[in-house]
This record gives sequence, C-alpha cells and structure tokens, in this order.
Amino acid sequence: MEKSGPVLVAIVLFIVMGAITIVAIKKYQFDQVLKIWNAQIGVFGVLIGMMGTYFYAASSMKIIDVQRMQAVAERNEALAEIEVTESKWMEAAAEINSLSQKVTDYKTLMTAYKGTPLPDVNESDGSFLDSERQ
Repeated sequence: MEKSGPVLVAIVLFIVMGAITIVAIKKYQFDQVLKIWNAQIGVFGVLIGMMGTYFYAASSMKIIDVQRMQAVAERNEALAEIEVTESKWMEAAAEINSLSQKVTDYKTLMTAYKGTPLPDVNESDGSFLDSERQ
C-alpha cells in the first residue's frame, strides 16, 4: 500500500483552510472575507504546487529505483556470463595442456622404445623439421 502520510496532511490542510473560509464568511463582512481569502490563496497555490511536485518526484523515484534494479540484474547476468566464459577457457586450456603432455609422453616413450628421437613436425604445413627424416 502506498504511503498515505503526505496525502492525509494535504487533505487536513485543505479542510482547515476551507473551515477558515466558511467561518470567515459567517462571521465577517464580504470585504473582510475577501481579504482573508486573498491571504489564503497564496498558501493554496503553494500547497497545490508542493503536492504536484511531491507526487511527481515520488513516481520518478520509483521509476529510477526500478531502472536501477534492472541495471543491477543485467550487470549480475553479464558477470555470470563472463565467469562461465572464463571457466570454459580454463577448461579448454587444461585440456590442451593435458593433450600436450600426452604427446610429449608419447614421444618420450617412442624414443625410449626405438632408441632414436622422433622428428618434430612443422605446425604450419605438417612437414618434418628434420630434413634427414624426410
């Protein structure tokens, strides 16, 4: 439920000002009532302006708060995606390291088995780097 405090204060002030006007009409002459009303009209204007400003500002603050909450949620989603991406990169790097270690272990095993080192392969075209082995 909305906060009703400012609304109640505004209603009470309008009732008080209306009561002052009614009492002035009953008690004083028309010329004096106009003077009282003339003094009250400035207060009425300020009060109506304050109410409009308050409710406009309150609704604007709600909109800003909703936008802030949406921005925080979007930021958290982006951070989660970054963490997932980093996690996938780390898993891929670990797998590459594991495969590289297996290749190194295989080359070591084959060298020990045959007694001669295996040639290195050129990564760009797949040719052997050791020209004697071609």
